[in-house]
Amino acid sequence: MSQSPTLIRTAHASGLNAVAHELIALHAETLRAGEEGSTPVRLSCLTLVAACTDEAGTETAEVVASRIAETSPARIIIILADPAAAEASITADLSLQCSVRGGGQVCAEQVQLRVAGEPARHLLSVVAPLLLPDVPVYLWVVGAPPLDQALSDDVAGACERVILDSNGYADSARTLMLLATHASVQPRLRLADLAWVRGRRWRELLAQAFDGPDMPRYLRGLQSLAVTTAGDRPCSDGWLIAGWIASRVPPTAGESFSPKVEMATISGSDAAPRLAAVELEGHAGGGAARVRLAREQGVITCSLEVERGPRLVRSLPATDPSTAELVGSILQETDVDPIHLAALRAAALADNA
Repeated sequence: MSQSPTLIRTAHASGLNAVAHELIALHAETLRAGEEGSTPVRLSCLTLVAACTDEAGTETAEVVASRIAETSPARIIIILADPAAAEASITADLSLQCSVRGGGQVCAEQVQLRVAGEPARHLLSVVAPLLLPDVPVYLWVVGAPPLDQALSDDVAGACERVILDSNGYADSARTLMLLATHASVQPRLRLADLAWVRGRRWRELLAQAFDGPDMPRYLRGLQSLAVTTAGDRPCSDGWLIAGWIASRVPPTAGESFSPKVEMATISGSDAAPRLAAVELEGHAGGGAARVRLAREQGVITCSLEVERGPRLVRSLPATDPSTAELVGSILQETDVDPIHLAALRAAALADNA
């Protein structure tokens, strides 16, 4: 049994001390909601900090916050940062929403924080007093802002995960190289990329294509790998799928990356660039196996052809998950995905091969 979230309390505050004071009152209200209600309250299990640089980003973050508030006890801090503002200021609107879920009362505290001027250049210092002790913190970089703060050592030490969408940046290949470099030198930096999560269905189909008893040898003998993306530029989803394939294939002697990746683009809609096709050819025992995945008319079709063997075809719906679904799935993960890190490093090498 469940119900839609009910607004319990709202507040407005100016200045960091006032914001922190109102959050304490909000948390106390959460506890009272459990004491006075017929069901026990579930206290915050995570803090999500959504860092935005424009109104469009805050609107996206609010949609995700509403989805989280329906299912998870959390403190959600949405920051609209304007470091170029002439005057420094910190103001906030706060709210508490509660709903009954599975025999317990789920309460979500939401803070919409506007930070202008010099404080916007030091967001971790602004957010630190608003965090709950012993509760994991997830930083979500909304849109495509500069990553200097998000990838700093201080943030890496304070956050359970840094969430971003590498495909949001105009030069996605350069962004992946930047992420791979930071991941290599900062062991505490735990990255989660929406572009990686979006490619899950493609990876599942490719893995199934090479799942037969004789198929791994064709993957080891991979000769060509071509990725096509729809849009005005290669997307990071494409680079990551190429990096994932490459990271599964042992490199040939004397080479750091094998085989060479062909990346192509075709015209697409005005939406963000996305994966359109992946083609592989592997040789083994004098024969060849060809695998092709293509997105057409809302379906991802995987075809497998093996010389002197049958042609197999499988299709899955190509429905793209929403941003709320992507972020929500990352918040449910308990650890960093080492396969993603291997794919990220291989993708960075592929672009520079």
